[in-house]
Amino acid sequence: MRYAWGGDRGMTIINRLHVDRDMNPRVALYLVSSSSLLSGFAQFSYNPILPQVQQELQTSLYWVNMTVTVFTVAMAMMQLVFGVIADRKGRRSVLLVGMCVFVLASFGAAIAHSVMTLILYRMLQGVGAAAIPVVTAAVIGDLFEGDQRTKAMGNYQLIMALSPAIGPLIGGIIGASFGYWGIFLFIAMAGLLMLSANFVWLKESKSTNQKSQGSPVKRFKAVLQERKSTAVMLIGGAQAFSSSIVMVFIPNIFHDHFALSPAITGLSFFLMSLSFMISVKMAEFLEQRWGIAKSFIFGCWMNVVSLILFSLLVASSPSIAIMLFCFYGVTYALAMPPAITILTGLFPEDRATAVAVYNVCRNIGMALGPLAGAMFYMTNSTFVLFGATALIYGVSVGFSSVTPDNVKRLQVRQ
Repeated sequence: MRYAWGGDRGMTIINRLHVDRDMNPRVALYLVSSSSLLSGFAQFSYNPILPQVQQELQTSLYWVNMTVTVFTVAMAMMQLVFGVIADRKGRRSVLLVGMCVFVLASFGAAIAHSVMTLILYRMLQGVGAAAIPVVTAAVIGDLFEGDQRTKAMGNYQLIMALSPAIGPLIGGIIGASFGYWGIFLFIAMAGLLMLSANFVWLKESKSTNQKSQGSPVKRFKAVLQERKSTAVMLIGGAQAFSSSIVMVFIPNIFHDHFALSPAITGLSFFLMSLSFMISVKMAEFLEQRWGIAKSFIFGCWMNVVSLILFSLLVASSPSIAIMLFCFYGVTYALAMPPAITILTGLFPEDRATAVAVYNVCRNIGMALGPLAGAMFYMTNSTFVLFGATALIYGVSVGFSSVTPDNVKRLQVRQ
């Protein structure tokens, strides 16, 4: 019998006899994935109207940016808390509580009349949103096994890719007509709908055989001490570091080098997201053909190659820059989805905890990326910016690939 990324902790066989038999796995997949889409939408739909928020609340850019920061930090930190609780108490209750907090905070943000009040509700919105992605990944890991888990994770990533694709567009349309309160009211109403759907149709997916052992500290330690998961965490952090640099600096490069309009820049982001969505299915094919470990490392190296091409060619012409951006989306689709599949297979008793730690690593990378990118881009050199980014990402992938539990040993037969 073959286990992905080795060892009995990587077993993907689930005793379904102890899971609610009334739950359709496909229904559960789309319920939790759509809920995660909503949490992503709360991030991407809000960013385009930040200048409008500043004007409506008559505040400084610093405090407006703080409404973004507190959401991100709260969501990152609370995932660790919700992950442990979900592994100990179950998935469904954690998701419902998180979504209740998210919906109430969204209603609060809609009626906020000062920036300090908005900051408070955005923080609470982030707290509630934190429960959704860790529970989503854990539920998928509980209900699917083997190739079916790979396909389910691919569909989850496909749905999540809609957030950056349509979030800014919808947010801009609603914000232009109704202001920031319109966006938060839309999010609150959509959240209330998803909360009701999960309450009615989502059943508990955690098997009674899956018992998380030890204190939260011991479980975090177990996740971090496992060499295979450490490799995934390191790559995930570097991957998020590089993607945040790309997403933040591409608009500046398009404007400074080619004087592209915001509309064309927005179209390029849509094309990149579309490339990602289409290529998710290619990632599934490679995982089935090569195995999850080999396809994961291959996708990461291709992602590094796309950054190298950025450093060499992105300033050549607008058409080349947009094509490279789309190619980056293709390689990102190959590199990103396998990580969560690997972690949910490695830690059957602590799936939510493992995913929470992984997401925190990614959030740290996302936070550090723009800061490092600003230093790399001080000379306005795209070669230095993307070359340094590719170097950091490549070193992380290379180091993870040559550890004692390298990719050649990550799939074993018993």
